[in-house]
Amino acid sequence: PDGRIMKWHKWITKRLKKINGIEGPFGIGAMVAFTPCGGDPKKVNKLVKRLFDRGVMCFIAGSNPMRIRFLLPIGGLTDQQMEDAWEIIEPTLEEA
Repeated sequence: PDGRIMKWHKWITKRLKKINGIEGPFGIGAMVAFTPCGGDPKKVNKLVKRLFDRGVMCFIAGSNPMRIRFLLPIGGLTDQQMEDAWEIIEPTLEEA
């Protein structure tokens, strides 16, 4: 419970919970999913593309509702890289 994987799980889920319009987050450890935009597939796909265009990789999961899923690269992730990624993720989610 106090290892690196759970540290990052707690870190990202805490921040995702503060974003309005997001259901979740769901998952455990390095795999975290959440439902933005009410799970609308067109909106979620657009959001995934916007994140990718801004330099953040994520995946879609499910279809109704459609979710966004992160698989955090824990083994090679630095604290600064995670902070840098969040500076992209947070405003992009808030725009949606």
